Amino acid sequence: LEIDPDDKKVTAEYAKALAKYKKTEDAHKVAENIIASDKVSDEDKTVTLIALGEQYYSSKDYENAKKTFEQALAIDSANQSLMIKTGNCYKQLSDNEKALEYYLNALKINDKNADALFNCGLCYSELKNEEEAIKAFKKVIEIDPEYAYAYYALGISAEKAENWKEAVGYYEKFVELIPEKTIKTSVTNKINSIKKKYLNKEEQ
Repeated sequence: LEIDPDDKKVTAEYAKALAKYKKTEDAHKVAENIIASDKVSDEDKTVTLIALGEQYYSSKDYENAKKTFEQALAIDSANQSLMIKTGNCYKQLSDNEKALEYYLNALKINDKNADALFNCGLCYSELKNEEEAIKAFKKVIEIDPEYAYAYYALGISAEKAENWKEAVGYYEKFVELIPEKTIKTSVTNKINSIKKKYLNKEEQ
């Protein structure tokens, strides 16, 4: 099947289909044709590569998603969303140091990006830097007071430090904000367990 690399819509869909059906080598060839074409604008090249990277990511092929997003970043180096997507790939591949690098670069463009900050916090926590993790999560809440998972993350940090009352407060705020009933029930059970094991004893 011959595909015209200058037909950006068809090429993008074809590349995504190849990625979806795990024809990785063929998908890469299509991407290379897009990058090499002098008839396709940088913007369209970036859009096509992002679409391909997202298909890899949704298929949990994080290694190829990472490579594709990095190809797109080589064209559009100031794209904050791309930096976060690339960081997410490294996070999924358990390379927290590299993921953190991308998230911090994203924050250089916009330091009010709550998602980038939250992901920084997760990386710091994985890297055993709880102090920086807590700072990041608290800043997320300053930017977006309804960012539910920042409260949950702070609850985990407080629980690690055995600050039970503080942990309960954060978990309760999380339950207040999160819509999913199953998660509400699970975290409510956690709250009740902490109260029973620790807080009730303190009150006696």
